[in-house]
Amino acid sequence: PVVISQQLPPWRPSKLSATRRDYQGALALVIDESGNVESVTLLTSLQPEYNPVLLKAAREWKFRPATKDGLPVRYRKVVGIRLNPSD
Repeated sequence: PVVISQQLPPWRPSKLSATRRDYQGALALVIDESGNVESVTLLTSLQPEYNPVLLKAAREWKFRPATKDGLPVRYRKVVGIRLNPSD
């Protein structure tokens, strides 16, 4: 699948100490034959207060579907996420 829309929600840490480090995590997406996210699972937690917001946003992401023999197919894709407050 090719990304069409993959907007990350804004991240505003509630603690000052959280603004001084990077957070990395991963999501597993199942993308259907239409390019919609059918399901999303948190593989590696990023930050407890951000995780639910990220999962909700990921359900809205859009892709050009994967193809096999020229036909669209369901596809499981792992997406790495990095939060860096200084970005």
